[in-house]
Amino acid sequence: MVLSSQRWGQHINTGLRRDLYRILASNATTPHSEPLFPSVMCIGENSAPHAEHYLNAQLGALWENAVECVSHHGKGLKPSDNQKYSFSLAEYYYGKHRAKGQASKADMMFYASFDKPRIEFICNHDAIIHLTLKEGHYNTDFARATDSRVSAVHEHNHSFNNVQASFRVSFGITGLRGKDGKIGGGNHVIKLFTFDFQKARMISIESNEEIGKQAISFYLLHYLHFLSNAGHHVLFSLPDFDDDTLSISIDFSTMSNATVPVNEISGVSVEKVNAFLSTAWLKSAMLAASHQTSTDVKAALAEYRSTSSVHGSDVHFHVKLGAPRVKALCDQEVIMYFTIDDLYIYDGDDFTVEPRQSFQNWEIAVLINVVTTSEEEGNVTRCRLDFETGRYVRHYCTFPGLDEGNAEVVRVWTRVVEFFTTEYFDILESAQYNVVYHHDHRWPKPAPIPSIGGFGTGYGEGEIDIDIATVDASWDETTEVLDDGLGVSTGVITGDAGWKEISEKVDMDGFDQIMAISQGGIIAHFLTLWNNSRTSVEASLVKWAYDDYFEATFKPMTMRLLSNGRAIVWIHLQEGFLRTLRNWLPWSEGTKYSFEDWSLAFEVDIKMCDHAELHEMASWWYTKFEGSVAYKEHGTYSDRVLKHIYLDFRSAEFVHEFSSFEGLFQSYDKRPIDKVQAIVTYIKNHYFEQITSSGYHILNTIPVWKTGSTPPSYGLTSITYHVYCKHVLERHTWGAFSKADEPVIILLGMTGFRPLPSLTLKFSTNWIAQAIKGVSYGTVSLSKRVFMEERLLTLLARINALTTIVPLFAGVDNGAWRLELTTWAKHEIRKSRACNWVAVQGEGGLLKYKWEHRDEWNYEHEGSDHITNGRYTTSCITKNYLEIPTTFNKGALEIKLQGNATVTMGYKGVSGTWGTQASARWSTSLVIRSDAGGIRVDLVGSATPVFSQSESETKTAVVYTDPETLLKSQLPGTVELSEVINELKTFEGAWHTCYPGLSAYELTQPLFNAKGDLLFKLRPFGVVPRALAKPIPATVGTTTTATASGTASRRTTIIKTRPSLHSQHSRTSFLHKVKEIAHTVLVGEHAHPGPGNGHRNVNSKKKFKNGNADDVDSDISDEEEQGEFTQASEEPTPFAVI
Repeated sequence: MVLSSQRWGQHINTGLRRDLYRILASNATTPHSEPLFPSVMCIGENSAPHAEHYLNAQLGALWENAVECVSHHGKGLKPSDNQKYSFSLAEYYYGKHRAKGQASKADMMFYASFDKPRIEFICNHDAIIHLTLKEGHYNTDFARATDSRVSAVHEHNHSFNNVQASFRVSFGITGLRGKDGKIGGGNHVIKLFTFDFQKARMISIESNEEIGKQAISFYLLHYLHFLSNAGHHVLFSLPDFDDDTLSISIDFSTMSNATVPVNEISGVSVEKVNAFLSTAWLKSAMLAASHQTSTDVKAALAEYRSTSSVHGSDVHFHVKLGAPRVKALCDQEVIMYFTIDDLYIYDGDDFTVEPRQSFQNWEIAVLINVVTTSEEEGNVTRCRLDFETGRYVRHYCTFPGLDEGNAEVVRVWTRVVEFFTTEYFDILESAQYNVVYHHDHRWPKPAPIPSIGGFGTGYGEGEIDIDIATVDASWDETTEVLDDGLGVSTGVITGDAGWKEISEKVDMDGFDQIMAISQGGIIAHFLTLWNNSRTSVEASLVKWAYDDYFEATFKPMTMRLLSNGRAIVWIHLQEGFLRTLRNWLPWSEGTKYSFEDWSLAFEVDIKMCDHAELHEMASWWYTKFEGSVAYKEHGTYSDRVLKHIYLDFRSAEFVHEFSSFEGLFQSYDKRPIDKVQAIVTYIKNHYFEQITSSGYHILNTIPVWKTGSTPPSYGLTSITYHVYCKHVLERHTWGAFSKADEPVIILLGMTGFRPLPSLTLKFSTNWIAQAIKGVSYGTVSLSKRVFMEERLLTLLARINALTTIVPLFAGVDNGAWRLELTTWAKHEIRKSRACNWVAVQGEGGLLKYKWEHRDEWNYEHEGSDHITNGRYTTSCITKNYLEIPTTFNKGALEIKLQGNATVTMGYKGVSGTWGTQASARWSTSLVIRSDAGGIRVDLVGSATPVFSQSESETKTAVVYTDPETLLKSQLPGTVELSEVINELKTFEGAWHTCYPGLSAYELTQPLFNAKGDLLFKLRPFGVVPRALAKPIPATVGTTTTATASGTASRRTTIIKTRPSLHSQHSRTSFLHKVKEIAHTVLVGEHAHPGPGNGHRNVNSKKKFKNGNADDVDSDISDEEEQGEFTQASEEPTPFAVI
């Protein structure tokens, strides 16, 4: 990236100036000799060496005083309380003397005589106190040592000589301000070093003898507490009582050679900080590698181009950096290493020409204070570098190839080092790289990398059971509980109460059709694609290579949907090799590294586009797509467009924290991040192009009818989508939620060119009935308006018109009663009006509707022909009833329809009195079953009216008319339900509004809810797991088993069966046999071909290079087609295993 300079006005820091002085001095004297390093500074420079020397001199003098005190007053026993602190630096006794007998040192749990102690500074906050134990003993029973009543058991004492012990202690500097004329110079501050001996931490205990380090550490920690109580934890700093205004500068960190790094920074592990930096660097490297984003300020962590000419400098450079890392000196200071992989020096700011100089593998170290904060009520921990405290430390740097005798090289070196210790800090801070760790404790613990259906992602050893991992949950057992005494079913155990619960809670929210595609269904789809790729010519899902730079075998992809409209996709690599990059590009001389069991996570967008907008597909894929169910049914029609829901791998963002690199960071590899950078580059820039061109990124295809067209009943005229879930599931929170809370891709559609009521669906339920076993692929719901009102009730209203009896009364003519009947459908006036169903209060889990109509006439006739005079009465009553269940029945959905038409006639007059009545009853059921191949619609029960007649009084032939004859003449011989059946058969076979990949869904588990919406589950079309295959009897009957006790027993019925996806060797012959029997077994009159169904014979032949599909010929044989792709690439045919 190119950024302007910002901090050239600042002075060169002390370390750089000192280094430059060293180089210049060396060149001026003996250019080829070892340069001198003036480490001891005076006023105006770093006085840390002076301060350390002064502090140790005090400590030494106090030790000498203690030795002298021991020599005068010591008796070889524990000193009295008055003398114990005077002896403390020279001798230490821990324990008590025996109450009886002669006292000796052996009574002590611990005794040691000490040589002069020494303090060595690590940084400006921590130091090391070195203790030399000349002689003494320790008691191994130190667990009892804290009991003041215990004396040492002599046999447990172990002697030692010349033990070196080092402890890490933190320190602070405080001051005492005073004013005394005798001192002069006004106000003075006496600075004191206070060492926290109470919280000392052991670094090492060394001896030439075999010693108990744990025991000695225990006693010495008590000794340090004792020294603190004795006041030896406070020492004076360098005196500063002169009359000048110069202050003493002390910076232990820049002069210290005591490399005792810590593993944590205020409770945050250094490993986590460096992992955070590695992730940031990798993202930066991805930006730097792209021309579109290389000038982004966030690319500066990986690459930078400088054009600064401040202070007359004409040094222009282009630097490529490795991942930065930190080493913690203490909780408050770190050394940050900037690794320069390549440094190119130019004469001007044209970086396209050849550089005049180049250097490699430089490493610049800077000391920086780190501030750890706890925010948001302690939920957020953040580590931030205070770049204002940054200072260069030469002895931690490496500059291979630096010729200190070359003035031009030294000038370049000076400019580069000064840049990294001044300007670069501002650049990093502007890009927020000063934050080196951020963690929200409300985030869930890192979830395990998802596997396929909980069955792992490997094959070979522990091979995936494809059947189990992809089987739809609806292929399950239905267990009936039978009462053996009665031989009847007393209940059904389905294990799917969730489906009923979902149906009750769904809210269509004004949409005509909603389809929910489950996360588990998408993962199972990936698994199916991967399984077919194992025997396919285009095998990039299983094995792929990018020339000689990269090669790998893959496990099936997995994913997690996120509520922000994105998804995390895992690429699981079983094994392979890679070559590291150079200049962010593949390099034939790159280090070859073999890997095994890696998983890379990428966050990608979920998008929708028209079929015509797919521009990155291989030519063979278009040929393949033309054989898909979606294309055959819709692709050749100009009145509709195919839309694709797909994963946009162009937007892929690598997610380091959810990736796994087995063995990489546990090895002794110096630059493991280089391998991560390489694998991410190969996958992101090359592999994703391959799987995109092969169409594996397409999740679903949806046909949408254009304005002005005539779509079918459920043809969508508008569509939108989003990721739907109850909670906010983002990158750092998805692992906190259970399977029941999984998001879905929700497709929201309208029919009849009605506008979309909204672009999103408010949450009402999870939409997917999560199963204990198997996969729930998705759900379809048709609104009450679209199916119940506009289709089902409208078509059934036609039945009302055909069965409603209406009298046509012409009175008595020529001595005869001229009564005629007709139906509503034939009535001249009424036939234009619909006989709409009216909802009534349902009960017992039913939606109930009725249609009732009554016409009653009274006619009086009087005339000269008195024999026909009298009162004539006629009543025509029609009552039809419709019952639609809303309770879940795993076997079938039964819509019950029944009707009753009654004609009553009567006469009272000159000829006498009589009355008669005729009625016709009919009933039938429309049964929608879940079966192999999807939904099957059957008409159960007779729709033929059954007539009956009753008479109350004697007939008079002169005026009598037979009502049964009249009724039979008007009612149809069979109640015609063909229109309704044809409408329901729309749901048979493949579902016509959404297609996964190149295959199709079928509908199953139909269910109405109390609102009148119709719901189905989705599952792969024509796929029946062989694991569930059982013979299907030709005639299904009821079998009961009685027991002597009359207790209930269980009868298990397997509803459906299918072939396994495992069967690759016999797959072609099996499909051929299926095609032969499918028509006679299941299709027949139930076949419901979609529009434009035709069979395309594709003859082409594929050739691949390194698993790539770019060199594919257009000659794929029919036999290869069947072996290479999923069954969905064949023309789907409903079938069952017979």
